Amino acid sequence: MNGLNERALPFMRCFVLLLLCTALFAGSSHNALAQSGAITVTVDGVEANWNTKPYIAYGTTYVPLREAAGALGATVRWNASANSAVVQLNGDVITYKLGSTAVDVNGYAWQQSSPLRYVKGVLTVPLRGAIEPLRATVKPSKTTAGTLLEIQSDSETMLSSSMKSVDTYLRNESFSGLALVAKNGQVLLRKGYGPAGGGKFNRPDMNTRIASLSKSFTAASVLKLSEAGLLSLQDPVSKYIPDFPRGDEITLHMLLSHTGGLRANFTRTEGMTLQDTVNQIKQLTIQWEPGTRFQYSNCGYVVLAYIIEQASGMTYGDYLEKNVLGPLGLKHTGQAAPETSTIKGHTYKNSVMAEAPYYVSVEGTGTLYSTLDDMLTWNSENGLDKLLSSELLTQMLTPYSEKNYGYGVLVRQDESGQGMTIYHNGSGTGYKTGMMRDTGTGLTVILLGNRDGLDTVPMMDEIMNRAHASGL
Repeated sequence: MNGLNERALPFMRCFVLLLLCTALFAGSSHNALAQSGAITVTVDGVEANWNTKPYIAYGTTYVPLREAAGALGATVRWNASANSAVVQLNGDVITYKLGSTAVDVNGYAWQQSSPLRYVKGVLTVPLRGAIEPLRATVKPSKTTAGTLLEIQSDSETMLSSSMKSVDTYLRNESFSGLALVAKNGQVLLRKGYGPAGGGKFNRPDMNTRIASLSKSFTAASVLKLSEAGLLSLQDPVSKYIPDFPRGDEITLHMLLSHTGGLRANFTRTEGMTLQDTVNQIKQLTIQWEPGTRFQYSNCGYVVLAYIIEQASGMTYGDYLEKNVLGPLGLKHTGQAAPETSTIKGHTYKNSVMAEAPYYVSVEGTGTLYSTLDDMLTWNSENGLDKLLSSELLTQMLTPYSEKNYGYGVLVRQDESGQGMTIYHNGSGTGYKTGMMRDTGTGLTVILLGNRDGLDTVPMMDEIMNRAHASGL
């Protein structure tokens, strides 16, 4: 037995030494890892001289929360009763709970890679956990001295003091997506809310699907073709689709104003072409006598996209690019495809909000993607007003039914008689969108939501009311 103990003694010593090392490592809060390689951090081009140096633990880069958030323009306070750090920036409230990987961002639970940790009494957070909720960006690179982390603070979000009530309203309504408010072209609020998909947050410069706001672009394209003499708004559909049911009675004007009697929707299947969809629509019975009543119809705008191609000799997307988007400098608007980089739509699955499948649409109705900035241009004197002659613009903004629908937009006269409100909303798989412009006050509201359950028209009306109440 004594011989056996002597042979085991070296192994016992190694085991005791390992325990001592482990205890020392734990007591230092991973300081050993902090010294494993030099990490240099710059914020907006200036080197960060933080009291607590960034370190790497288990493959994750940690930074001091208070110093990192402060360098990005945020305020930080400790909530002792909740054992949490509360960070605030641009109206957002971000709560980090000690020991948890979940970060609460305006009520939305976002998962980071690792929990918060204390290092010598300083609260540290995974780098991405500090960067992403604050809409900052980081560019890592290797240098001869170690690792360089170049952090850029959020320069895209804009929130004026006059928009605090609007921002509070959007957060209280659990709005998710991109929002913009402007007065006479001057941006007062430009901000992203909620998740963008893939573990990212919405940022105001991102691309997103605009759903039925696409119809205003389709209508403008038809009007440009009429200006060029390539078609007439009084042309019957049969001129372009000879076998279209009752096509000799349905005019382009009726399709534009949703008074053609066509059914509201068609079957959407990924991979269906414009021709396939038109063939399907031809099999559907006419719902109302052409020209007798308003019936919102996606089918009608699909047929208009097909007619745009027939009259122009170009694809819908190419015609739009050359004659509408290009002349207005809308460089971040176009036809979406599955590979197009846009924020993800979100919908309910088993009562839980989750990323939605790809939003399938067909030319003319809801295929376009855009940005807040491009949509602001579109809804301004530098957009539709610049693109169309006064005669064509008047045609587009004239209500043709009791629903106040013109061509691709709805129009209502201001009670003051000083102007009109031009607006439209949109809905697609996981997207809820809206645009509104008051020509009398110069206010524009754009909501490009990326979650179901949003009703954008009353939301835009409320935002308008709050903007007016703030003196705008």
